[in-house]
Amino acid sequence: MKRLTSWLRRACAVIQDDSGIVLATVVLISALLFIMATTVLTLVAYRQTQTQHYTYRTQAMHIADAGVNEFLYQLSEDYGYWKNPSNPAVGRTLGPINMDGGTWKVVATAPTNSEPLRITSTGTLANGSKRTINATVRFPTFADYVVLVDEGPYSIGPGATFYGKVRCNGNISNSGVITGLAEAGGTCSAGNSFASNYPGGYKNKVGFVDFTQLTTDMDKMKGVAIASGTYYGVSGVLGYKITLSGSTASIVKVTAVNKKKPYVGTDPPLGKLTTVNVGTVPIPADGVFYFDDDVWVEGNYSAQVTVVSKKNIWCPGNLVPTDTDSNTTCGLVAEEQILFPWWYETMDNNQVVQAATLSQSAGIGPSTTTLQRWDTSYNPDRWVDYTPSSSGYKASITLKGSRAMVSMIGFSAGYDARNFNMDPRLENHPPPLYPMIRDGSLRVDTWLEN
Repeated sequence: MKRLTSWLRRACAVIQDDSGIVLATVVLISALLFIMATTVLTLVAYRQTQTQHYTYRTQAMHIADAGVNEFLYQLSEDYGYWKNPSNPAVGRTLGPINMDGGTWKVVATAPTNSEPLRITSTGTLANGSKRTINATVRFPTFADYVVLVDEGPYSIGPGATFYGKVRCNGNISNSGVITGLAEAGGTCSAGNSFASNYPGGYKNKVGFVDFTQLTTDMDKMKGVAIASGTYYGVSGVLGYKITLSGSTASIVKVTAVNKKKPYVGTDPPLGKLTTVNVGTVPIPADGVFYFDDDVWVEGNYSAQVTVVSKKNIWCPGNLVPTDTDSNTTCGLVAEEQILFPWWYETMDNNQVVQAATLSQSAGIGPSTTTLQRWDTSYNPDRWVDYTPSSSGYKASITLKGSRAMVSMIGFSAGYDARNFNMDPRLENHPPPLYPMIRDGSLRVDTWLEN
């Protein structure tokens, strides 16, 4: 019993002895402090690496940015700078160009009918760090303005409202309302106040828009049409008519236009065209039809299309997109006039034309002509000349798009109501090969950094 009691006392003493806990605690705290210190040092090293990496990326991005800006400057001085000198059909490569700390290189991708010019600039540091900037560039076209006039002054009367941008090589005298930016080669003046007449703002002394350059543009469009099989030479008669229907076009030759007001119910209506069939063709991938003659245009379109005439373009009916929610646009380019023969009895009483229209040397407006009518006041009865009066006016015309012309022609004759609106799709989706304005201006659409 004494031995058992003695053993139990010794065991209790051992259990009650805490002399080893201090050492264990010290070891545990030391381990925790070591882990914390290691973590902090690791985080510091990681942040230093990240900061250095970010610094390199920023430096490389600045170098890439310098390449983009150099290319944009060259483009502003020369629109065709993006073309590869040895192969103009593809884009130019510029560089590598050495800078302090690295080099940049720019590669231009040629624009297409559906894609803008793309420039890719890569900045590379001596240590191999790289950044790339991808930018898309568009040049202004004649379709960017609801009205663009060569000869000034361009006078806008009270009550007139233009929904979109307006530009004139001369002065603009405005007593109406221009909702978009107004740009004058001379100066803009206001009939009431600049705030009320120019809510979209205005600019004076802007660059000159050269209409003579269109000869080169039209020659280019002719070459594209020849290659696509959509070029039509001199008709030998009055010209051609093209009727758009979705993605196809029906072509006929116009042999006669009835300019006699019928006096017998079975006679053809005033403005009736007599035609000879040429054929139906798809709208080509390049989207250009070129005619060396007058051409009448109407219908609906579901593909990008530009109709070009060496002479006049006539709009005898509606011309609209098949799907008004699409980005499909249409362009009409004439060396001479673009005419709206409102006196055609075959024309819709409320005409709608949604297109970008451009006259190189004349104007865009109603067609005025001398007609004939059967006059029974004579003995014997006979045909006599007459000029159609307001009693034959159409109810309205709606032009949604743009009008670019040398001299302004109003629509006061021919239509009781006139509506002129900008088509916002034209700025980002101009018709195929639509002429650009080469005045040194350009627009960067996108700017993505990688």
